Amino acid sequence: MTPQTLIPQSFLDAIALEYGLTSAELAALSLAVVAGQPTKGIASQLGISEDAVRKRLSEVYQKFQIKGKGPVKLAKLQQILVQKYQLQGASATTTDLETAVTESLPSQFVYWGEAPDVPFFYGRQQEMAALEKWVIQDQCRLVTLLGMKGIGKTTLAVKLARTFQAQFDGVVWCSLRHAPTLDSLLTSTLRLPVSSEVHALRSTQEKISALLQILHQYRYLIVLDNGETILRSGDFVGHYRDGYRDYGELLQRIGEEPHQSCLIFTSLEQPREITFLEGKDMPVRSLRLSGLDLQAAQEILRSKHLNEADHKQWEILIKLYGGNPLALKIIGATIQELFDGSVREFLRQRTTLIVQDIRELLDDQFNRLSELEKEIMIWLAIAQHPLSFSQIDKLILLPIDSSELMQALGSLGRRSLVEKNKHTPNKFELQPVVMDYMNSYIVEKIYHEICASTKEKSIKNIKIIRNHILINSQEKEEVKRIQERLFLIPLRDRLRIYIRDEKALNEHLNQIIDWLENKSSLEVGYASENIYSLLASLQACVSNE
Repeated sequence: MTPQTLIPQSFLDAIALEYGLTSAELAALSLAVVAGQPTKGIASQLGISEDAVRKRLSEVYQKFQIKGKGPVKLAKLQQILVQKYQLQGASATTTDLETAVTESLPSQFVYWGEAPDVPFFYGRQQEMAALEKWVIQDQCRLVTLLGMKGIGKTTLAVKLARTFQAQFDGVVWCSLRHAPTLDSLLTSTLRLPVSSEVHALRSTQEKISALLQILHQYRYLIVLDNGETILRSGDFVGHYRDGYRDYGELLQRIGEEPHQSCLIFTSLEQPREITFLEGKDMPVRSLRLSGLDLQAAQEILRSKHLNEADHKQWEILIKLYGGNPLALKIIGATIQELFDGSVREFLRQRTTLIVQDIRELLDDQFNRLSELEKEIMIWLAIAQHPLSFSQIDKLILLPIDSSELMQALGSLGRRSLVEKNKHTPNKFELQPVVMDYMNSYIVEKIYHEICASTKEKSIKNIKIIRNHILINSQEKEEVKRIQERLFLIPLRDRLRIYIRDEKALNEHLNQIIDWLENKSSLEVGYASENIYSLLASLQACVSNE
């Protein structure tokens, strides 16, 4: 039983006279209350826009002195009409009517939850235009916003929701930052508008069905932010953590089943269900965010009060950080604090591009990778130039087949960590800021491996130095000099600080070579070559002092 069937049209006609409703307002009210039509259905039947429907209903709410928003207003109005009808001797019981109203209307219209404030919004005009088309015109059911940390997924989602809030009967923002279970999401976090009967539902499938009924009846915009928290680390992209696989069913059903609402899902990586459902002309679509355009990125640097006389250096800086908005904000503040706003001076120092805040962002993303994905990232950093599939395949010592490598490269691409070179699309490369992060990572890890072998008198924990060659004899001389400057010399200098005795350091490096002598070629890998290179660099350094 619904309240719509309990209030006859004749009663509404009398109420319209009492409250001074126009015929246009009465027509919209009748379709909403008697026929139970959503905004889109009313617009279609009356031959007007959805905005016009909302305007007419807004006038009705004002005349009934009802405050609130969207479905909440309609709920209050229905309750008023039911009470007035009851006073005239309606046959329905109060309990029946209250239950019907509760079951048919959402309890929360707008809920911003942990949505951040976005006082300034830079660029993204093309992305906003695409999302407007998908969400408003094409009425897509499910849209994912993808991209690396700091690229602006959450900011864009906030901008989208606030810009088009009036186009929906409700907006709900839900952060998955703390990884709520799906049951918690459906019954609490999303504030699912259910009656006591629906509260009693036990299965997740039934609760998903209850949500879909609401999404069918009303046009809601729901944002699930930080979706990567429900996905598994240490595996290829898109696999769920234990206990979170039912999110896959939620996303699949929202994407497949007809309804008039839209779910925005932001994440570092894309769940597999969306990969199978998305398409250019499908109701499920994905937008992968890249860096900001030059003008928008410059606005961020300008907001940090950097020296505008260094305008050409601004372009270099923006390119180095791939137009990543958060990275530019962080490095802009650092340049202002340490270099008095001079980008030119910052670049002249040849200091590392990775400050601690940016390192933490990339640490989070890198730690999510599978072992094979990490191997590929390390090789792309050591090479210092784009590599083809076959080149990567030859370099990797791990026993893998081509299908695993293809899957890993595809996974890295979907994580926005590896991209195809613009000039040679069959080759893969790292963004400059990711490259710099990996350079530091490689030196740091090998340093700790060698230090650990000193303490443990063992090579059981050497890994990167065994699986990767730091100075590739097959490379051009220019590349070898870069590899020496980025990896060998920093590693050598750190070891000299740690083991202050040159003789002791030489002895330990030679000891590692002795330990490797009777090992299999797979156990040795590139370790001996790397140690010999370190010894040669150490000898050259001592000779020059």
